[in-house]
Amino acid sequence: MRPTTSVWLTSAVRPLGVASVPGAHGYVVAADALAAHADLTAGRWPGATQDGPVEVAVPGDVAHALRLGVGDEVVLGERRDGRAREPVPGSGDVTLVVVGTFTPVPHTDGPWDRDLLRGAGAGTVAGAAPTYGPFAAAPSARAASAVAVDRASLVARPDLAGRGPADRADVRRDVGSLTSDLRRTLGDPVTGVRVRTGLGGVLAAAETQERVTRSVVVVVALLGGALAAAALALAGRLVGVRRDAETRLLVARGAAASQLVARAAAESLVLAVVAAVVAVPLALALYRALTRLPLLADAGLTSDVGPTRALVLSVALGTLALVAVLVAPAVRAPDHRRPSRRSVRGRVGRAAADALLVALAVVGCLQLRGRPFAAGGGADPLLVAVPLLCLVAGSVVALRVVPWVARRAEVRAGRSPGLVLPLASWEVARRGHSTGAALLLVLATAAATFGTSLGATWATSAQDQADTRVGADLAVGRTAASPVAQAAALTALTGAVAVPVTDREVALGPVAGPGPATPVTRLAAIDTGHDAQLVRGRLPAGTTWAGLTAGLAPDAPASGIALPASAEGLDVAVTGVVAGGRPVPHLTVAPSVVVETAGGARQSVAGAPVPLDGAPHPQVLPLPSDAALQVVAIDLQVAAGSQADVLAQPTESRPLELTVTLTPPGTGAVTAPSGGWSGGVADDSLDALRAPGDVAVRRAGTGAAVTGRVGLVATALVDGPAHLVLTAFRPPADVPVLLGSELAGSIAAVPGDTLSLDLGSATLVARVVGVAPGHAALPRGASIVADHDALARAVVAHGPPADVVDVWWLAGVDDPRATAAQVDAAGLGDPVTRADLAAHLRDDPLRVGVQLALGLLVVAALVLAVAGTVVQTTAALDARAVDVARLQGMGVPRRVVVATLLVEHGVVTLLVVAGGAVVGAVTALVVGPRLVVSATGEVPVPAPVGVWPWPAQALLLAVLLVACTAVVAPVAARLARRATVAHLRMEGGQ
Repeated sequence: MRPTTSVWLTSAVRPLGVASVPGAHGYVVAADALAAHADLTAGRWPGATQDGPVEVAVPGDVAHALRLGVGDEVVLGERRDGRAREPVPGSGDVTLVVVGTFTPVPHTDGPWDRDLLRGAGAGTVAGAAPTYGPFAAAPSARAASAVAVDRASLVARPDLAGRGPADRADVRRDVGSLTSDLRRTLGDPVTGVRVRTGLGGVLAAAETQERVTRSVVVVVALLGGALAAAALALAGRLVGVRRDAETRLLVARGAAASQLVARAAAESLVLAVVAAVVAVPLALALYRALTRLPLLADAGLTSDVGPTRALVLSVALGTLALVAVLVAPAVRAPDHRRPSRRSVRGRVGRAAADALLVALAVVGCLQLRGRPFAAGGGADPLLVAVPLLCLVAGSVVALRVVPWVARRAEVRAGRSPGLVLPLASWEVARRGHSTGAALLLVLATAAATFGTSLGATWATSAQDQADTRVGADLAVGRTAASPVAQAAALTALTGAVAVPVTDREVALGPVAGPGPATPVTRLAAIDTGHDAQLVRGRLPAGTTWAGLTAGLAPDAPASGIALPASAEGLDVAVTGVVAGGRPVPHLTVAPSVVVETAGGARQSVAGAPVPLDGAPHPQVLPLPSDAALQVVAIDLQVAAGSQADVLAQPTESRPLELTVTLTPPGTGAVTAPSGGWSGGVADDSLDALRAPGDVAVRRAGTGAAVTGRVGLVATALVDGPAHLVLTAFRPPADVPVLLGSELAGSIAAVPGDTLSLDLGSATLVARVVGVAPGHAALPRGASIVADHDALARAVVAHGPPADVVDVWWLAGVDDPRATAAQVDAAGLGDPVTRADLAAHLRDDPLRVGVQLALGLLVVAALVLAVAGTVVQTTAALDARAVDVARLQGMGVPRRVVVATLLVEHGVVTLLVVAGGAVVGAVTALVVGPRLVVSATGEVPVPAPVGVWPWPAQALLLAVLLVACTAVVAPVAARLARRATVAHLRMEGGQ
């Protein structure tokens, strides 16, 4: 198995000698797959270089920000991080020449997730100065060691098509030891070897799904086996009854029991051989036809497999069972005495057996409630028998209830003035009916209704799981593009509003002091102020999303500075001065402007550092989109320059006033609010910046000027830069959250409690405002829900700004599937609709066997029920020829006799089918939800709820009643025609 590979080599982040942006850093990338995932906009792709400058191509946004064009040269300086390193080729100053510009194609299948900036072009890496890149070199440039490689990324994609279980197990084992194998192969010079792969998890999940499907199929196979056993037992009994007179005659003529058994065995073996010979090709033909059904064909499971050992063994066991049931009547000696009523001991034994069956079924249900049906993917061998125990026990109990109901019906029917109804009711109540036939019919009805309900429960659970995992009709994953750029592109393509969602693993802990943190849990931050119909997920009766999420959203909207539409950039001029005492030289400030789309997506646009000398220092920041944006925050990073004398800096707090003027280029003007802005200090900057004052916003020509004040302790800047955050809203002290009931119970949290919320990129204070009901399915499978606006405000206010958008919900989409196809074709993210995910969970190739097995169970139950009814009715009515002749001899019209037989059979069928339907319904609603498991083998989220599909069940029961009644009509008519005086003469001669 030789996988396809892709190599991505990256240099360290090093200083760039660019006069237009002092202090800028960059990095070089050599990747063999980069050109295939980018559009060349100018020049050409770089070629191999041996001597002279290294040819590179740069993203268009980077070229614009650094004012580079094709043919310009830039120096990538030596790495400076304070660590001593041995010089290696390419570690010193390297001259780069720009030969082309490109635009990254943001698609989830591309390599941009391996880029340090994820294709954004500009940002910060590990808290360093503003970084630009990648500067893409030809893959062959690495052979000449023109630029020293800091890290290498190798992606391997194996092809496991056609691999068996043994090969998959070998791959899982090799993947588990991949890290140690790489370290041993690469040796000491390479450090920080990390392996990230989902292959082992994918293979494990596939094996788990396979075991889950196998467990459910075993349940269905047991039910089918029970139906087949009941049908064989009925057939054997009827054969014995039909041949009873012949057997008695043979015994009267001196035939020994061994001779009777040998005779029955010989006949049965011949029949079994014929059945086996026919069964194998019929089974193969049926299997091949089933695999060509759309359900299996679409899953790629079409097969032309030949006879297998399992098939031959199954047929052999079936034929042996057939032989056994046909020979069994011959083993028992015929009894010439008249049948008598069962003894008291027999009735007590039968009642005890019934009670034992019911007790076993109850114990099985309790065990099934106590632990998952297929924990870890494998079902407990005892638990798979629980549905069979429940159906058999219920069928036995139903057979005890049917005679009692029949006797009650006889009393009422006796009041009828006609003849048909009283006579039929008398026959039902007084005449003993075949227990075997009734058991087969009630068990078949119960199995068919159970299978139909379990299939509906499984499908409904798949839809509920999809609703919870997606959270909306259509979700789109993040790409390498910036949040604002992706949101604008999605809106321009689909016309929908791209609503940002945070969906990530977080940890909760105590707000202050040491204490235990919770295990990693999931946070979903959604737009609770949007239309409540956007959120999908099952809620308990009487609960709405609006009521459940009340109190999570901020009280007032942000007072942002609206920028004119179609603005490609923003002129940002920063003026700052430290007042009081002697001047503080060598201080710089780097502005970052946080812009927001109409849908709520936020992004920070970083600017270059400028000196704090009291003079304005303008620069142009490229906006990530030309859509309508507003500025909702400005992050000002104050730092001491490399030339600053730390010992000469003042130790006391000095007033610092910073003014940021935002002016759109061209003739457009901003729309500035009259107030509503506030100032705050980032959590890690409280030693350097103190007591932020009020923030003033005023018009400045076509722009707006935002002024903030804060106390500066310059000596504290030796520990790193400090952040003053000016926001268009009041900085929130905490983030209101809603906890899932299970999480709240595990940490004993109640409304009003405060917890530390670790997002990975920031740590905030979360305040519990509510606990969700026990059966509520929170979006994205989360156990913590927050408002996205409130979360984003807290992240911005506590600085520095971090990206908290993980996925998009598209609101206002009429056709989610068509829109998803548009998004996928445009490469704007990985779209997922809840309908498609539900279909995947239901019809996945590894899980489609569940639906097929349940469908086959329903069909088999119907066929066996009708076949058993035909056989039993034919035998029973033939034995009543004398009774029919008597009625006709007494002057009862033939049509009345036929009607009486049909009503009698219809009443029995109705009672038995009704009993079977009740048994199937109870079992389906009690046991069915426990049999539904997720793809991981655990209980699905949300927990399944039993479903009784009334239309499908009504149709099923109607078909069963009509079919079982219809097959009796020709038999009854034939009997009425053939029952003549000859039958009465035969009775008299007996």
